[in-house]
Amino acid sequence: MEKLIFAKQINDSQLTGIVDVSTNPPTIFCLCEEESIANEILKSIVKAEKWDKLNDEIGKYYENDTEDDEENEDEEFEGSLLDIGETAAIAFGYL
Repeated sequence: MEKLIFAKQINDSQLTGIVDVSTNPPTIFCLCEEESIANEILKSIVKAEKWDKLNDEIGKYYENDTEDDEENEDEEFEGSLLDIGETAAIAFGYL
């Protein structure tokens, strides 16, 4: 899992940007000159990860016509619109 932070003087240079400190050595994720822009990028990444997780959770309630279904034939995910709504409400912090 990535751990992204804003960094100045990357690799002893004048570069600034977002680096992934979960790797050794840290790797450059993207370059940006202003910390405010980096913070917006980081917020967008966090938001996208939440939406992706919600998509995966709600997707369990629907049938998929993919090859993976053959491997998961015994698994059935049943749910109503109430279940889907509850999943979304939990994801958004309402419950």
